[in-house]
Amino acid sequence: MRLDDLEDDASHCQGCGTALPTDRYYGRRKFCSSPCYNRQYQAIEAKAIVEAKAGRKCEHCGETLADHKNARARFCSEECQQKAYRPIWKAKHPLTCQTCGTGFHGNHGKQKYCSPSCRAKAGVAARALNWKPKMICVRCGTPFKARPGGKHCSQACRSPLEPLY
Repeated sequence: MRLDDLEDDASHCQGCGTALPTDRYYGRRKFCSSPCYNRQYQAIEAKAIVEAKAGRKCEHCGETLADHKNARARFCSEECQQKAYRPIWKAKHPLTCQTCGTGFHGNHGKQKYCSPSCRAKAGVAARALNWKPKMICVRCGTPFKARPGGKHCSQACRSPLEPLY
């Protein structure tokens, strides 16, 4: 006898097929025990979940989502999720370049410059503003930024045989 044949039979368990006890619940009982009922219910639930997940499509590229993905998954990969959300983010977060003042749409909220050339210009300007002579050359008297243990501005000043002009 197969379990499919027992579905209509009130004298056998629908889960495992064993004979049901003849007690006061005879005729109303469908399973022999709680574990048998739980196994059958979990199998039905798992089948329903697989059916619900079947045929889901990625909202960005349209590929079929894998069955192992979360039931609330909307995208097939993180890459598709980022590509879908980037235009939305850019529309909500317009940025202004700190060097030239033009508006641009950056890749993240901490971006300060519209292009690598503006970033370079800002770096040169910042270094020029922050530059202060740290040392004065012992030999020629020109200011220079100190190196560890440095007393001379260049190799020419450091060499005692080189004449000063």
